[in-house]
Amino acid sequence: MHSASPLLETNNLTKAFKGLVALQNHSMRVEAGELIGVIGPNGSGKSTLFNVISGFLAPTSGSVQLLGQEIGGLEPAKIARLGIARTFQGTRLFKELSVLENVRVSAQLREPINLAQALFGGMNLQARAIDSAALELLHLVKLEKRLHDKAGSLPYGDQRRLEIARALASRPKLLMLDEPAAGLDSSETQALLELIRLIRDQYKVAVIVIEHDMDLIMNLCERIQVLAYGNTIGQGTPGEVQANPKVREAYLGASEEAAA
Repeated sequence: MHSASPLLETNNLTKAFKGLVALQNHSMRVEAGELIGVIGPNGSGKSTLFNVISGFLAPTSGSVQLLGQEIGGLEPAKIARLGIARTFQGTRLFKELSVLENVRVSAQLREPINLAQALFGGMNLQARAIDSAALELLHLVKLEKRLHDKAGSLPYGDQRRLEIARALASRPKLLMLDEPAAGLDSSETQALLELIRLIRDQYKVAVIVIEHDMDLIMNLCERIQVLAYGNTIGQGTPGEVQANPKVREAYLGASEEAAA
């Protein structure tokens, strides 16, 4: 049963770049704690959707609401403070900073040090609290033994996990993962699937995943939305999406009748 106010809701969300409509009349409803997948061929509008929700692009029209509050067009930092965190297709770590420092940076976004704390001794207490939270997250992603290594020195799979820890450090209500399995081998992908489930269960966050790895999406997500040319062409459970003829056509490049 859906709650009266979903965690995230988009209504008729559109993003156009001059003559190109990258996302058209998109609508989505995400409840607290859900695992949602967004799939589609290259150029279907997936990353545009993430960029509009997270504030890196302003919508051309339509609505994006977080717990009933309109957030469309707000700056990314403001949206992050309200409770949305994301990762990117390519890692965007501070590669010259340590693993621990990368997570600290994100934690301080949610816990900024103010003048009163600095004057009356609260800064040390807050710093210890931030470090404690960061260490917990790095243990979660199995990087606790590499705290002081530079982020840029980590293997690619470890950098992916560090990005997830950094996103979680802002204590989001919604975590958006943009192709988290890209570049990972099969064992790393399986570990990622288990990590995302653990994050949802342990931290009670909703997760939206963009991914081309269909095995991961079908085994991980409770609901899936399919985009093509900026439009939603199917949505439902993994089984419903797999059986949808429009989805099959988008991926196979021909209708089932033509293929027959």
